[in-house]
This record gives sequence, structure tokens and C-alpha cells, in this order.
Amino acid sequence: MLTLQALLALLTLTCGPVLLWRRRDNVAGYLAAGFFVATYLIPLAPTLSANHLQHRTLILYADILSLGALATLAGLWLGGQIGARSPNRVPLTFAAPLGGARAALVATRVRRLALVGLLALAAAFVTMGYIPYFAADRTSAKYGVGPYRASFLRAAIVYRFGLAVCAAILPVLLALWYRHRRRLDLALAALAIGGLLLSLSRESAFLGPLVFAVGVAVERRLRPVLIAGFVVAGFSVGALLSLALVQTGPQPTAVASRIAASAPDLRDHLGFLRGFEMRHELTYGRTLLAGLTFTTGPWEPSTYALHTLTGFRDFSDFASGGLRLPAPLWGYASFGWPGVAMFSAVSGLFAGWGLVKVRRLLGPCLAAPGFVLNLTLAYVFYEGTFAVLSEFYFLTSSVLVRVAVAAALGLAVRVALVRAPAPAAPRLAAHHG
Repeated sequence: MLTLQALLALLTLTCGPVLLWRRRDNVAGYLAAGFFVATYLIPLAPTLSANHLQHRTLILYADILSLGALATLAGLWLGGQIGARSPNRVPLTFAAPLGGARAALVATRVRRLALVGLLALAAAFVTMGYIPYFAADRTSAKYGVGPYRASFLRAAIVYRFGLAVCAAILPVLLALWYRHRRRLDLALAALAIGGLLLSLSRESAFLGPLVFAVGVAVERRLRPVLIAGFVVAGFSVGALLSLALVQTGPQPTAVASRIAASAPDLRDHLGFLRGFEMRHELTYGRTLLAGLTFTTGPWEPSTYALHTLTGFRDFSDFASGGLRLPAPLWGYASFGWPGVAMFSAVSGLFAGWGLVKVRRLLGPCLAAPGFVLNLTLAYVFYEGTFAVLSEFYFLTSSVLVRVAVAAALGLAVRVALVRAPAPAAPRLAAHHG
């Protein structure tokens, strides 16, 4: 019963937004289904089995998720009402069939952003003096810890900037190539994928092509159940392959256990909650904005979560990118039970608002040629705006890049600096004698 309670709550938290967009073009919905199966459904049994002695923690975990799920549904409903009525005051690239000047504007911005991201990534590799994929210790090299720490810090800002730009721009690059079949676009996309793989950012390298593939499937009017099955299989296979890409040494033999080892979210959730119950160090919201800075501190979200999980304070030699915790757990760590309801409701509100608004704006383009480009642009725009707001409980400096890319590709406006005309020289009145 406890397992079913936790599973239903996780299903609601992850896939609840699908209730507001029950159309074949809901890219976020397909991705949510794949994420749920690979991250929660398959690893649930081996993870709970490994934590069977912590029955009190399991009960608390299920209750927190259940309250969070109910609050999320309430937030989604309210956000959907706002999204259905909110006016659109700015022209958006994906809200109309792409052609003429608008298509040229999108293509130019996509290619320029891709070049900027690739150059930043190349400069970071040169400055660091190593490439994570070819490092002796791939995991430490990926996170820039241990012997790689000093080299990593020299280029950390440029490196993270390049990764964020390449990850955000990748699905639109592929859609642009699919529409215009220009070799330049395909070459830029291949370089972006290569750069992400060399940095061991396997999720970003995998997600961009998957979003593009879903867009193509939607444009070709494949049945939603087939698209969902493809995405679920892709997430599961991707989780298995990640072990071979990053981890070395003996690996679990059972498929579910191997996926659980590659996607340790449930294990992290329970470990974080167990550590929080031991220390009970409420944040009172101090982690909300701490992640936007380029420095680390005790209230930076990743640092706080890792400290709560491990009890350590110094993570200079700890190879981890942080914990991926849902809104209810962050709310519980911030303000206790009221925080669970508040954080979940606010997260659901922004998700519902954005999904309904984007769904409404995409409606007139459903039958337009080249819809895959509209769809990927809409996805990037949502991820850099409403998705950022719905994940307010875990903001990092990389979201600034997502917001900038969303604005550059989503807004169908040109920004030009116009020099004010010089004042005319005063004329002397003519006098006639």
C-alpha cells in the first residue's frame, strides 16, 4: 500500500500537467512519461527494497509526496484558468506559421547562438587543459573535483555557459536542418552533440535529439501511444547506456537495478529526507536565490542538499552535481508541512499557466508545414520561462542562459539601436535693407 501511495503521488507530480494538454503535440507530456517510467517506476522496487529497514522514513516520504500531489493538482487547475485567459502582448515566433522574415530571423539567431555556445565550450576545454570524456577519472573530471578542481575553476563560468547554450539550442538546430536541409545546421547540431558528449552531459545530449524526434513524429501524425512508447523506451535505454559512459567497475545484473543505479533519484530523495530528519535544518527560503550566484555557500541548493544527505561541509572532492528533489521535499525542508503545500501549489500554478498558454498559441499552426520547428521553438520558450518559474525551488546560474535563449528564439522582434538625429543648425533670419 505504501508503494502504491508513493507511486501515485510521483505519477501526479510528474505527469499531472498532461491533464491540461491532452493533444498529440504535447512534447513535455511525452518527456514526463519517459522520465516517470525510467526514474521512478522501474527503480521503485529495488530502491524500496534497499531501504526496507527505514520504514518510518518511507511513510513520511509517501505522506509528503501525497500532500504535494494534491496541492500540485490545485495549482495546475488555477494556472490553467489563468493561461486560458491571459492575453499575449508580445509577438512570439512559434505562434504563427514560420515563413519569410520571421523564418529568416529564427534561422539567424539559432546559428549565431550555436556558434557562441560551441566557441565557449571549445575555449573552456582549452583553458581547463582536459576533456572529461578522455580523462582518467571521468566522474571527477565531469564535476571538476579532486585533481581536476583547479583546472576546472579556471573555466567554470565559460564552461557552464557553453553547455547551457548548446543544450538549449540543440533541438531547434535539428528542426532547422530538417526544414531547410542546410549542411551548416546539421554540422552545428553534430558539433553540439559531440561537445555535450565529450563533457559527459549525457542527459543534455540525449534530450535535444529526443525533443526533435518527438516533433517529427507529431508532424507526421503518428499515434500518441506510439510516440509515448518510443520516448519511454528511449529514456530507459539512455539510463542503461549512461552506466557504460560514466561509471566503471562491476555493475548490477538486473535491469531494474541497473536503471536504479543510473537514475538514483528515489535513493537520493530518501537519503535527503533521512538526513533532514536527523538534523532538521530548515532553510526558511534561504536556498531560493542562493543558486543564482556564481559562488558556493551553505545555502546554495546543491550544497545544502548534499550536506543534508551526507553531513559533510566540504565538497571540493565530492563528485556530484547535486540532488534532483521534487517541490514537496524542498517545501518540507524550507517550512515544514505548510511548505509542502505552498511550494507544490506554486510550482503547479506556473506549470499550468505556461502549458495552457503555449498550447493555445500553437493551435493555429497545427496543420502548417514545418510544424516541427514551431514545436521545438515552443518547447525551448516554455523551458526558459514558465518551467523556470515552476522550478523556483531549485534555481541555478544556468537558468539565466535558458531565459536568454528563450527570449532570443521566442520573441519575434528585432532590437535596433537608433541614433537620435542631430539638432538642425539654427537659421539666421534674412534682413532686407
